[in-house]
Amino acid sequence: MSTINVNISIKSDFQERPDASVNGTFEMKDGQHVLQWLQLPDKEEPFGAKYLLTYKIGLGILDIARTGSVISKMRFCLGTRTRGEISTPEGSFEVEIFTHLLDVPEGPNDEAHLIYDLIFPGQEPMRNELMIVLRKID
Repeated sequence: MSTINVNISIKSDFQERPDASVNGTFEMKDGQHVLQWLQLPDKEEPFGAKYLLTYKIGLGILDIARTGSVISKMRFCLGTRTRGEISTPEGSFEVEIFTHLLDVPEGPNDEAHLIYDLIFPGQEPMRNELMIVLRKID
């Protein structure tokens, strides 16, 4: 499958700004769904950020990587505790992730749904619900 241009709508309990809508690309290659987009610069992210989501279809594993002033790498797998890394200007640390729901569609005109807990050492888990809606751009 070739690269498909998509509009990506994102809803997250963690977002401090209204729901985001950006354009990006979707492709299926080597048994994976690959979704990527650029976040434009703003007050919180003066140079913008790049997002890369890779879903390993047969394994049910979603990797989310973000590069910008904050760099993060997180892995999600249903019913499993995984580890992630977050680097900020204030420092770097590891976080544990427990995935409650991971629903990834088969194609670019659908909705992905993820519910997970971020577990920082010595703190109560922080639950997040993330919805990503893809619409093919003709």
